[in-house]
Amino acid sequence: MAAYKKILILISFALLAACQEVYNPDDIDADLKIPVIEGYLHDGPGPYRVELFWAAAFYDRSYTPISGALVTISDNEGNSEILTESGNGRYYTDKNGIRGTAGRLYTLHIELPDGSIYESAQVLMQAPEEIDTIYAEIGKKEYTSRNLYGDLIIKRKGGLYVYADIKTEPGENRFFRFYSRVITQTQYSVLYESLGAISSVYVYCWDIWSLNEIVNVKSTILSSNEQVIKRHNLGFLPYSFNPRPQDDTTGPIIPSGWIVSTTAYSIQEDAYEYYSSVVKQLEAEERIFDPVPSQVTGNIRCLSDTDKLVLGLFEVASKTSRHTALDWGTGRNYYSILNLPEYKAPAIDSCQDTIMPDFWITFN
Repeated sequence: MAAYKKILILISFALLAACQEVYNPDDIDADLKIPVIEGYLHDGPGPYRVELFWAAAFYDRSYTPISGALVTISDNEGNSEILTESGNGRYYTDKNGIRGTAGRLYTLHIELPDGSIYESAQVLMQAPEEIDTIYAEIGKKEYTSRNLYGDLIIKRKGGLYVYADIKTEPGENRFFRFYSRVITQTQYSVLYESLGAISSVYVYCWDIWSLNEIVNVKSTILSSNEQVIKRHNLGFLPYSFNPRPQDDTTGPIIPSGWIVSTTAYSIQEDAYEYYSSVVKQLEAEERIFDPVPSQVTGNIRCLSDTDKLVLGLFEVASKTSRHTALDWGTGRNYYSILNLPEYKAPAIDSCQDTIMPDFWITFN
């Protein structure tokens, strides 16, 4: 009899920050090939992506995409689109193809090269809900690392905890997934000699990163006849500053604030439960009462063989975004905040000297 082994699901949504999730049911044959299907559709501009790959053994870090599949997204209004494979098991809609619309039901249908057929449940796209407020609180967070001898070191960094509030109409609970993209601004001065005179220029740098270490979800609660989310933690902005110059001609790197672009995705309850189960497993750290891995169930099933196991989720969500600039430094008991009606973020990390970038945010 073939040995049983753990199955590793690579949660590959970019929005999940490439988390890895262990699936460890007791009755999975080591030789059994289990497809993982991850797709999303929202009400913003396309293209939308569906990713197909095979679940791998726990100690196998290889990524085995599924190519040659027929992938279709359709809605209850008779619209449908066959996605185009771009390689590595990734399938995309056309940027001008099917579009997410609030109030419609969407279905993901997949036929693999081996003839097996998989399909999601019909998923309703909810109406979007605005983020009422983004704000922060000064605090400290512990970070762990190891020194040269392998000893565990715990450091505490000061910074800002970022929170969000949402208020919706009375009625049933609403469910949200949050994703926050951060632009960290820094600058430093450089001395140079020109025609016998010493001058200096500023260099402006920006780094792009995700505020979410793992997937971030939250449901509303009923309060004063409204469905609300209050003081939901989006993540932590660490403040780092070393006042020493980098060298004889280059000054210290000075933090110059953060721009946080937060998107709230209105998702269905089954997607919320799926993500919540993933979070519980990632945070369990092998405690006695770890959540049972089989609790991580998605909304996709095999039509051609109902006994076949399939993992993953088809997320259908409307979305709204809010851009906020924040600034703080050690020794200050207050922080600065600017609400930005619009913000065109840079695409990649980089630096620019002399001229301040047009997307740079300054604080008075």
